[in-house]
Amino acid sequence: MGLVIIVTALITVWWVKHNIYASKFTPTVLTIKEQKALDSKLAKLETTANKDTVVPKKKRQDKGTPLEPEPYSEEGAKREISLTEKELNALVANNPEVAQRVAIDLSEI
Repeated sequence: MGLVIIVTALITVWWVKHNIYASKFTPTVLTIKEQKALDSKLAKLETTANKDTVVPKKKRQDKGTPLEPEPYSEEGAKREISLTEKELNALVANNPEVAQRVAIDLSEI
């Protein structure tokens, strides 16, 4: 009976230390090459988003004529980028307070 109490107490202490009072993470730092790759991915995403919101000059109408509705289409609008685990953690590291408490793990399990 006493052994069960001791084992339960040890497991509880271990769980509290690893989950409630866990040590802080060290923020991820990218190399210059990795940072340039991440910046180009984010720039591509921003460019695609901004390009879709701009109305081409040929579609603009004079101020006196009413606008004609047209159907919305996502055709040809690819807004996907692929980020690695290290890049995601580097984005989290932009906020130092969050970076010490959060880490992203993209494991297969």
